[in-house]
Amino acid sequence: MKSLVPFAVVLAVGFILNGSLTHAVCPKPKFIDLTFSFNNETVFWGSRNITFSTEVEQTMPGGFWMAARSFCTSEHTSTHIDAPYHYNQNGRRLHEIPFEDLIDVPGVMIDIFDKVHKFKDGKLVVIQNYVLTRQDILEWEAKNGKIPQGAVVMLYTGWGMRWGDNNEYMGIPEGAKVDLNEFPPSYLNFPGYDISAAKFLAEERQVRGAGIDTLAIDPGNTKVSWHIIQYQLK
Repeated sequence: MKSLVPFAVVLAVGFILNGSLTHAVCPKPKFIDLTFSFNNETVFWGSRNITFSTEVEQTMPGGFWMAARSFCTSEHTSTHIDAPYHYNQNGRRLHEIPFEDLIDVPGVMIDIFDKVHKFKDGKLVVIQNYVLTRQDILEWEAKNGKIPQGAVVMLYTGWGMRWGDNNEYMGIPEGAKVDLNEFPPSYLNFPGYDISAAKFLAEERQVRGAGIDTLAIDPGNTKVSWHIIQYQLK
């Protein structure tokens, strides 16, 4: 899965009864670290990378210790938001997206693990560049209900098991010729959203956004980007 930002939840519940505050009894919260290390092995799109440098790491003339480091990275890696401006010159930039569009909004998760992976001869194999279609969404809605307007749709493919191995996560076949200047790349393989699904979500369900646990919301071998479809509709 894409590198996840630190996330922890602490639940505290209180009730106002007759003017007095009464606290519900809750067990001690358990904190779960969902992060991955951000380092030279982090998966980046194309030829992008990350550089680290040490600014100072020594005892200073005043006798005290000081350590300070810096890093430079592309914005398109790990868990992140692609603002509409990414593929739409007139689209909103990240700072122009109101918090109301990002916090306390309806969310749904569509699980397509079993469509991306199949067991064959006792082994788990991958369906090459599987795409979520409009029909897949309609089938999901038949079981789970209609996706509400303004929702954020998260697509679970199970691709996170490949995180930490760049070639596995990008789906680059062994021995494949890699041209970092090729766009869109023909050598990538990972699941994503089909154009029919993109148009359906944008036009008929009017979702706020869509996410996925792969390198991009488009399938690895895409020729027409759902990035572009979605942002042109905004």
